[in-house]
Amino acid sequence: MAKQIAELGPSFNLSPQVFGAIKRLGAKHWPPNWGAGLITTEADLNSVRDILYEEAIPLVWVPRSDICRALIAAKTKGEREGVLLNQEHEILDDCQAALDEVSHSSLTHLVPLANKASVAYRNDGHEAAQALAMLVADSPLFHAKFSGGYVARSSALQREQFALEELKVVGAWAPLSALWAACDTKMESAENHSTLSRHRTVHNPTPEQYGGVNPLLTIMIMTSTLRGMQHFIDINEAFD
Repeated sequence: MAKQIAELGPSFNLSPQVFGAIKRLGAKHWPPNWGAGLITTEADLNSVRDILYEEAIPLVWVPRSDICRALIAAKTKGEREGVLLNQEHEILDDCQAALDEVSHSSLTHLVPLANKASVAYRNDGHEAAQALAMLVADSPLFHAKFSGGYVARSSALQREQFALEELKVVGAWAPLSALWAACDTKMESAENHSTLSRHRTVHNPTPEQYGGVNPLLTIMIMTSTLRGMQHFIDINEAFD
């Protein structure tokens, strides 16, 4: 399972196809949390890709545009983590707004659990929030991949026509797929125990793993994954 979910990330190339679509179609077709002016060069889009895949920080659906700008402008992962922690209340509000848009019957049973993860974080139950959020994030991709569902149907989308719609989907899944990729390639064994890890969150918890930015980051990943799945269902239904 880890290998198949991990492959969702590297199979999607944000450049140059998506950048061309961004220039041609304009900001109204971007992920709605980006706002105008977030991406002005191909280098900006490459930075987005690196943040999504290399650092597993969501940028699609959440957080809001000014926080996305600050994350892209930050020079290091540590600086980006500082941005997240300094804006944690705003980010939780953004996550709540995105979760309110998840309405498909295959996903709605997860929304109350997702909301409980956010409530736990707001009430200083950060460890509980991280554990629950990671399990909720896993669920839609796991079941879609192995039930022949929405992920399996992705090849039916025409990449050129729906490049930006696909960005709103696979870009949303990228952080979780990055965590699965690390699990599948055994990369986690060489990482610091404070680096967010799906495997260590679920199977080998430590205080370091459940500290710092990780609980907030996991809630963001959970939200991005669920909202991205909702959008994928929407565009499949629209173009069937």
